[in-house]
Amino acid sequence: MRLLNTKTYELKDFLEGQVPDYVILSHRWADNEVTSKEFRKGANTDSSGYRKIINFCVFARSRVRDWVWIDTCCIDKSSSAEVSEAVNSVYNWYASSRECYAYLADVPALVHGRERVLTGLRQSDWFTRGWTLQELLAPANVVFLTRDFEIIGSKWTLAHESTYIDG
Repeated sequence: MRLLNTKTYELKDFLEGQVPDYVILSHRWADNEVTSKEFRKGANTDSSGYRKIINFCVFARSRVRDWVWIDTCCIDKSSSAEVSEAVNSVYNWYASSRECYAYLADVPALVHGRERVLTGLRQSDWFTRGWTLQELLAPANVVFLTRDFEIIGSKWTLAHESTYIDG
């Protein structure tokens, strides 16, 4: 499993049984996502995908987390073997994570008011993704975040809200 260090921004491979505690980002892909190769080369650093990775690391560090997993840069998609391993392992990777952060890029910042944020949560495109169900079920804790990486709540505190999802 490949993880990203939240302090050094270095990608490191870990053997099974030697994987440190980590948190995982669940997100909807957008334009300008940064691949593993691009991230290692320091390419596309002005893209929204790169900023998402860095903001995720900053957020994880604020919660005293040293290692993160994000599919865009932790999987080398040019390797069919690596993609196959990831597809077969992703449920376990989510289940083994310390926390899963569901990044809702289309949900406004909390400054716009709690009701508007909750409306945004209910209508978020994140809930229309193919992997959403396993990403909700596998981790012990899922924390929902606004586009500014602010905590909206967890899958437990928002359980009532999520029963009204529009998607």
